[in-house]
Amino acid sequence: MTAVLKTQDATQTIDEALQCAVVCHRAGRLQQAESLYQAVLQAKPSHPDANHNLGLLRVQTQQAETGLPYFLAAIEAEPTVAQYWQSYIEGLLLAGRGSEARLVFEHARRHGLEGPGIDGLAAKVLTSLT
Repeated sequence: MTAVLKTQDATQTIDEALQCAVVCHRAGRLQQAESLYQAVLQAKPSHPDANHNLGLLRVQTQQAETGLPYFLAAIEAEPTVAQYWQSYIEGLLLAGRGSEARLVFEHARRHGLEGPGIDGLAAKVLTSLT
């Protein structure tokens, strides 16, 4: 059974609402994107992509601290997705929490964090501590 949710414009499945949110986000319609991400999370609070993307939106709008719980929720739902870890660590750095970012980065590395951008992220983490 497909979950259905009510958004301001229509009745949509969670996947449709998420897809619309991503399109709005990329187009710079951030309020609309946020509303759609929130609608998805109301229907399914642990949705990893909606949590991650809402965290990104918050970082993008200079609200890094308020984006952190969304990154954590994405990681809790899908701990093997390197992008979620990267975004969380970068969010911590932007929120001025360099020591915590270093600890999370080390934890993630011990648990197999790898992929594009990891070396650059390591440099950012180290730079934040100096």
